[in-house]
Amino acid sequence: MFTNLPAAQRHSEAAAFATGLLVVTMLGSIIGAISLAAIGGESALTPNLTPAVMFAAVPVVIALVDVVAAFEILASLALPPARLLLQLITGISGALGVFFTALALGDSWATRPAPQAPGFTEWNSTEWITSQKDADRAALYVAGLGVVPALVGTVLRATGLHLTAHVTAANTIILSGLALTVVATVSSALRSRHPEGASSRGTRPWEAYTTTLATSSYTVILLLFLP
Repeated sequence: MFTNLPAAQRHSEAAAFATGLLVVTMLGSIIGAISLAAIGGESALTPNLTPAVMFAAVPVVIALVDVVAAFEILASLALPPARLLLQLITGISGALGVFFTALALGDSWATRPAPQAPGFTEWNSTEWITSQKDADRAALYVAGLGVVPALVGTVLRATGLHLTAHVTAANTIILSGLALTVVATVSSALRSRHPEGASSRGTRPWEAYTTTLATSSYTVILLLFLP
């Protein structure tokens, strides 16, 4: 698609924007795959794995949103009638990514220490999720709140709201996506560590809401600046 565009479009700001998004897509996909493979290689289920999964999901969602957004930009140059469809798919992809990230909370109760383990009562008293009912409720609340920005942004874009993506704005969005990818990956690696002589901490509310709202907010900003 790049090579078949007229020379003026190949060297346009929009083409550069799409290129940057595709680079972030590649990095997010590779890093996300490595992070999730590392988590999958754990020998035992521990409470710290749920937040580690949620952090690892951030680069995956960023990559998903960016690749669709990059095709939308290319479509704006080569296939204008497909723009609205790809804009809607971009927003829906972000919302679905947030939803699946939040679903990890529903399984978090299964990773708790055994009730008969020493110190279980003290550990449980410091946790946000203390039963399967809490886990299901947390997944529902986090998913419900998390998808709101992405869905609102999709509706706003479908109604015609659009911001001009000048070079500074495009570069900021690209670097923001890269920053979210790196920070979330490092956070995932640190969160998967096992403390000595104590049970791992389960998901904290700020971790659940940060991972979902960060990707959802990124989706909104990206949507509004798509050509």
